[in-house]
Amino acid sequence: MKRVDAILGNGTHSSLLIALDRREADIGARKINDAVKKAKEAKRPLLLHSARWLDQYFPTDQNEKYPIIRDIRRLFKPKYLSLLSREQQPWGKIALGALDSKPFALTELPEMVLRFFREKDGTLGRLFFVAATDEAVLSNIQDLVRIGKEISTNLKIAKGEEAQTGEYLFASESMIFTDILANVSTEGPLVTVICFIAVGVLILGGFRRIKEFLLVYVFLTLGMLAFIATLYFFQIKLNFFNFITIPITIGIGVDYAINIFYRYKVENKTNIKSAIASTGAVVFLCSWTTIIGYGSMLSAKNQAMVSFGAMAVIGEICCLLFAMVFMTAYLGVREDKRIFAETSTSRIQVDPVVPEKRSSKKSAPAISKSNAKNKSRSSNKKNVSKSGY
Repeated sequence: MKRVDAILGNGTHSSLLIALDRREADIGARKINDAVKKAKEAKRPLLLHSARWLDQYFPTDQNEKYPIIRDIRRLFKPKYLSLLSREQQPWGKIALGALDSKPFALTELPEMVLRFFREKDGTLGRLFFVAATDEAVLSNIQDLVRIGKEISTNLKIAKGEEAQTGEYLFASESMIFTDILANVSTEGPLVTVICFIAVGVLILGGFRRIKEFLLVYVFLTLGMLAFIATLYFFQIKLNFFNFITIPITIGIGVDYAINIFYRYKVENKTNIKSAIASTGAVVFLCSWTTIIGYGSMLSAKNQAMVSFGAMAVIGEICCLLFAMVFMTAYLGVREDKRIFAETSTSRIQVDPVVPEKRSSKKSAPAISKSNAKNKSRSSNKKNVSKSGY
């Protein structure tokens, strides 16, 4: 098998290309072979091994070679077979019969060759294959992307559904992965931002107060940042399959913060403990059932499903943690500060009563002075009466 791969390349996973016609397929395949040859000479080998096309098995210059064959036929007459040995005579008869034959048609090639280059409608010659080297790990998406880039560098890939002159349709998994990753890298962030903004608009429409909206939105943002940081810590890489867990987590994770804060709001924002006691268990149960659903994917043999399940579970845990722990802790601290401020205000309102008591005490001397005056007047009257005036 190694000898076959060395000759034909890693032909079991060849990239398929479709040309406009048989001539264009011949040109494109030769371009690939020339590029592979030049890369080897420059000691920068590609992951491409070679191209395989129909005209490689069918001589296109028969009309030029057939006059030479006729000259050989005139020289090689049947009588000369007797000059050959007994072992050579059978081969001589085969050669003589081949020299008598006419140029063969394309359809006379063996079926085991034709079936690889025949389309569904019976067209022959438009298809050609590009085989990778045995160094390419075709289960590695990076190698698949590299193969797709090497082919698209040497050939012009058609953007539409039909190939024009000099263009080729790429119908292989390597190009499919390349296109999908390109779309994910360009459109994925845009879709995520749109999802994040749309969720924010719905939160604002539900609470209708900027402060309440910002509270829920900020803790959702913190949960998503913790989600992304966890992915980076565990080196879980994004791909076109598990990328959709990000907008899904945004849509599901925001529910936990909304439910808890809305319950807190219904209770007039006075008792976060009561809100958690009545709503926290339900929120946790909803999240736990979702985690179980995603967690079942971790036992799958397909690594794409495993990465999807792992990312979804991590996103659920992060959003739940920031909703039930950090947001409630923040509301509890804010509630304690409000209670402390109200207590301090009530004490300040009681203190003005004290000056009134002090003023009443100070008024006592004034009263005593008036009494003293009255007493002095009465004493003066007594003295006047005693003196006889």
